[in-house]
Amino acid sequence: AAIEGTAELDYTDALSTLGLRFRDVPANGGRWLGIATRNDAGRLVVAQVRSDGPAFLAGLNVDDELLGVDDVRVRPERFDARLGQFNAGDRVTLLVVRRDQLLRIPVTLAAPPVARWRLEPVAPPSDIQRRAAAGWLGL
Repeated sequence: AAIEGTAELDYTDALSTLGLRFRDVPANGGRWLGIATRNDAGRLVVAQVRSDGPAFLAGLNVDDELLGVDDVRVRPERFDARLGQFNAGDRVTLLVVRRDQLLRIPVTLAAPPVARWRLEPVAPPSDIQRRAAAGWLGL
């Protein structure tokens, strides 16, 4: 089935042997733009735009500087908190600077894509699990 099928693989037993497990990472509250940003000397700049995200559909570009959301100035460290005031399906207007031109870009926030997960150790691992993990890692 693993070789010929397309179903999701079940890693539970293999990971358990090593004292590991997958854990779902909670979504960011139901609003998503599909961008990554960076703080460039106090300016919030778009670093990535996912082609499957609402920001891409709205026309946001890499290197756009984000100034505000719905006519409220947003500092780089407060951008996520400001978006947290909205939900998926809400339409917001991003105030953006692109090549020294001020733009208002309307965008409809979306629900985050497929949930993310994290690989983490079980607590506490058994002695057998610790030895297996150490052998796997070559420790």
